[in-house]
Amino acid sequence: MRKLPVHKNKKYMEKIEERKATRVFDILDIYSNEHADLDVAFAHKDKGEWIKYTPADYKRYSYMCACSLINAGLQKGDKIISISQNLPHWNILDMAIAMAGLVHVPVYPTLNNAELEFIMRDCEAKMVFVSNAKLFTKVKQVVENLDVKPQIFTFTDVPGADNWTNLMIDSRSKEAELKKLIEERKKEERERRAATAEGEGGTVQERKRKEERGGKGGGGEVQKKVIRGI
Repeated sequence: MRKLPVHKNKKYMEKIEERKATRVFDILDIYSNEHADLDVAFAHKDKGEWIKYTPADYKRYSYMCACSLINAGLQKGDKIISISQNLPHWNILDMAIAMAGLVHVPVYPTLNNAELEFIMRDCEAKMVFVSNAKLFTKVKQVVENLDVKPQIFTFTDVPGADNWTNLMIDSRSKEAELKKLIEERKKEERERRAATAEGEGGTVQERKRKEERGGKGGGGEVQKKVIRGI
């Protein structure tokens, strides 16, 4: 096999190293810088209208969400469950969790109540984020069976539920201070850290079997909008 030529421009090679992502949240800066001119990074449909997010939106909302999680009192290593269809909100939350030094436990929306309850008890999540009213009702029923009840937040407007934008609004006045804490937590993160905990159905069943054996479980035009409410 032919060897690739070694680039002789030292400054160029240093620039490549600087762009190297060794932690999940490194991707955010690289992506938002290198694709700053992109019109649409993510998009979803809300009430028949296309809502788009630019790379700058992605970065800004990720930081806002990370600030809100720290402001809510979450400590490094605390776990957050997300149950959602394919939405930009999930990407924003995922990046925010990584920057805040927390652990993301993404769960399939199709899991039944018993499987979901097992996961929630096992990981002792502090918060649960869901995408819609149906999932909110499902999670609320499960939470009633738990001794330690996590807070539930929704990505979309659901009557009787706390919307995740409320978290971001509450942290706005402390944003500068909270961003400093985010940078401190980012520096403490190990390279290539485990960003998620497994939360899919097959794994749940396998862990149940291990525990029983005494083992240990381990369309239209796209419109420019922001996250509604903030």
